[in-house]
Amino acid sequence: LENADGKEVGSVKIESEEDTYGNNVVISSANSEKPVIIDMAGKDLTVNGTASNEAQGIAATGGDVTIKGAADVNITAKSESGIASAIHAVGTSADNKANVTIENSGTVTLKAENKDGGVAVLNAQSNANVNITGKVNITQVCEGNVAVNVGEGSTVAIGGGEIDAGKDGTAIVITGEDSKVIANTDDKGESK
Repeated sequence: LENADGKEVGSVKIESEEDTYGNNVVISSANSEKPVIIDMAGKDLTVNGTASNEAQGIAATGGDVTIKGAADVNITAKSESGIASAIHAVGTSADNKANVTIENSGTVTLKAENKDGGVAVLNAQSNANVNITGKVNITQVCEGNVAVNVGEGSTVAIGGGEIDAGKDGTAIVITGEDSKVIANTDDKGESK
């Protein structure tokens, strides 16, 4: 990876400002025909989203986001008064699923902090696939909340790691008969 001056960089940090409604989505895809693909070439990636209302690090709404070739990935979403998710994926239908893929050799650290709670750190809301090939460290900071939500028609696949729901929280909530979490997966999201 090189910067605008052609000099090699050791890592990349992406931040953005909230919009006029107090929302902030740092990396977003809402069109499966125009996916967002970020090739990290073995470097680290940091994504920070802070907002007064709704904050999301990565959001896929019927679209696809792929981060490939990453070492360590840190995604943080923080909301002062609304909801926050490090990864939020929702498909528009069973035929148009949202897909978030992170191909990493290091650890993917996901953290969400919001004042009143409400949304999971990793939220595969419905008709969504989230595949993280390496280890994860998922931390819910807000008391009494959910770390990972897997809604109707959704699959979350992780290579292993830790999920911390925090005080009085729930690590994983699965809603829907065809929803699932797969741990210790290979790079295709299948059980090893």
